[in-house]
Amino acid sequence: AGEDGTVLVRSSGVWSSLNTGTAENINDIEFYGASALMIAGDNGLLRDGTTTATSIVTTAVAANTAENLNDVARNGNAVYVAGDNGTLLVSGNITLTNSVTAATVSTTRNIELVSFKPSSVQAIAMGENAHVRQCSGFSSAVNKQVFAPPMMAVHFSSVNEGYVAGEKFTVRHTTDGGQSWDVVTPLQQST
Repeated sequence: AGEDGTVLVRSSGVWSSLNTGTAENINDIEFYGASALMIAGDNGLLRDGTTTATSIVTTAVAANTAENLNDVARNGNAVYVAGDNGTLLVSGNITLTNSVTAATVSTTRNIELVSFKPSSVQAIAMGENAHVRQCSGFSSAVNKQVFAPPMMAVHFSSVNEGYVAGEKFTVRHTTDGGQSWDVVTPLQQST
């Protein structure tokens, strides 16, 4: 994903560009099936669609915002979208509404990442200054301020166990659904 709606794919060792139907910058592509995907991008760009090796076909999803959308997570038909200036959008069933609605958020910090907890409708969203939120439907609350450099990725392997990774080789681990976070130190190689 990238600038001006550009998506590059590699097939048989050759890179090619796919038309995404937008000139907006794409910030995230979430694959939720073999060929199904959602796209989040600048100026409220949110699209749902399918892809092949040679094309992407998408339709607009009503986001009702002009904020930059940074990350999208989909679990079945449930969707969370993270964006600038405290934007957190949610749909309990995207196939029924083809739209997302603003969740209750009490921050103006950019929310950069969102990830579902496996086998759950709950999600963890992370933003600037290691701002961590628990998300459940249209409600969200500050979960923990993880004092660390900016976080770049979040992943949960179960409802309780997850990791976040950030700049300067920062890694945090939780075993209680994000209520507490432990520092993960790098392994030392023996010589």
